[in-house]
Amino acid sequence: MLDTESELIAVNARALALRELTLASLSLGVATGLLAVDHEAALVYSLDTNRKPVVAEGVKQMERGAERLGLWFAQLPQEQVFSMLRVAY
Repeated sequence: MLDTESELIAVNARALALRELTLASLSLGVATGLLAVDHEAALVYSLDTNRKPVVAEGVKQMERGAERLGLWFAQLPQEQVFSMLRVAY
């Protein structure tokens, strides 16, 4: 529990700061079917967590390519990889 008024104020400030992110997260969860909201009881329920996510074929192809690229880059010095990708560090 919160013992002091300053702790309560700190929690309130963080809750206000994260309000938009929380709403966006809940909205995404409801839109994807992971969450359900009971507005009358002010509760959020988790839905079917056992279902396997569906991965699009395009994402599978990118995953295979990324795996190959990662194996290739792993054999090279970090500086050379950064140079090839034009990454400044």
